[in-house]
Amino acid sequence: MKKPSFVVGLAVLLFAGAAVAQTASEIEIDRAVMETERKAVVAKNMILSEEEADAFWPVYNDYREAVRPLTDKRVKLIRDLAEQFETLGDEAAQGMLKENFEQQQARIKLNRSYIGKFNKVLPPKKTVRLFQIESKLDAIVNFGLAKAIPLVE
Repeated sequence: MKKPSFVVGLAVLLFAGAAVAQTASEIEIDRAVMETERKAVVAKNMILSEEEADAFWPVYNDYREAVRPLTDKRVKLIRDLAEQFETLGDEAAQGMLKENFEQQQARIKLNRSYIGKFNKVLPPKKTVRLFQIESKLDAIVNFGLAKAIPLVE
């Protein structure tokens, strides 16, 4: 799968500086574009029969809706870090670190909860393929974030 450069650009806009500078409506527009592009990458790489696609897309759409609140929390955490970056104290830093790990655990829990749902509409190998695609897309987003967010001093 080719690395979709749109994801890197949108991730940086959505999660990094834009999470602080953009209005709520601008963030929503960027998120909608990013979700559309993500779905296009998934559609291109899943290789689904018509029957599989009919069963798959409603489950996938539910999955992405379930991811949304986790993304909201991530945006808030990044916003909080940006707002407190120069004055970040030890207690706040520890709280942010704890929140970050809790968010990662929540995402893992969510992914696990959807394995059975996807296996009901796809062969297990295609479920694995889906989670590989999702993981690669998330890695691209995370790379963009890693480049955009400076290290705490």
